[in-house]
Amino acid sequence: MAVTRIDNAPHPRKDFTVCTVFSKYENGKKRTLKLDANALADFEQETGMGFAQMVNQKALFGATRALFWAGLKHKDRLLTLEGVGNLMTQFLRDEEVPDEDRGINFLMGIAIEAAVEQGALGKLKKLDEEEDPKDRHLEMLIDYAVACGLTPEEVVNAKVLPGTEALKDWGWRLVYQTPWEVSCAGLMIGLESQPPHIYPRIIPSLHNNYGWRPGDREIRFFKGHVEADEIHSARGFQMTEKYCNTPELRQAALEAVRTAARKRWNHMNGIYWYAVEGKDDDTPSE
Repeated sequence: MAVTRIDNAPHPRKDFTVCTVFSKYENGKKRTLKLDANALADFEQETGMGFAQMVNQKALFGATRALFWAGLKHKDRLLTLEGVGNLMTQFLRDEEVPDEDRGINFLMGIAIEAAVEQGALGKLKKLDEEEDPKDRHLEMLIDYAVACGLTPEEVVNAKVLPGTEALKDWGWRLVYQTPWEVSCAGLMIGLESQPPHIYPRIIPSLHNNYGWRPGDREIRFFKGHVEADEIHSARGFQMTEKYCNTPELRQAALEAVRTAARKRWNHMNGIYWYAVEGKDDDTPSE
């Protein structure tokens, strides 16, 4: 069963978001999630926390239930917290839902995405620093590959090596199945702290051996990530130090960083074996 998280409502102002995640348990009924000032005020009154405080709270089930209740009840005044909790329970127990989606973090993500779409969080100024919508990371990489002689179609449809797939799948599980504090440590320290040390060894070779000049658009991905990931990884250290404030969270964060380093190594080692030895990985053939 494919889970539909949210569908953008065909409304120019994005005043609401069509929510179908619970439709299966309500005979196909589609609800609309509206997180306006009234909904957020109801959420704050019910939970005793500001919406912005939610990222640092531990009662994830209670916060998620309250947020869905506040956003859904504009069309159903009889909807109760318990009723929303029952829908959540059915979703979380539904074995037809893919394992990577069947979690409370996934449900919280739906509500957060809807809040962002509807402007409930204001303008998120930092997002364009992570990925410029006019020049996305994938587009940067495709431009580099095209300059190396491939077509965009060949890049997009290229074989995914085992180490790369393992890194991608691990990152998905980290985000959706672990506390957000641990996710930040694994991604921002474990992964984003590495390019500032890896790419400075690659960039000179691009100039000296392949003829690209400093500032050439085709290689902007590498230089841009040296600069940006220094900032991102520093923030990761700051956030981990501040929010991983229990022995359990600190231990989980350390393990996430350790695993991230292993996954990155396997990913890059797999590329080497494929490019140089023509093998999918370094597993002995005999």
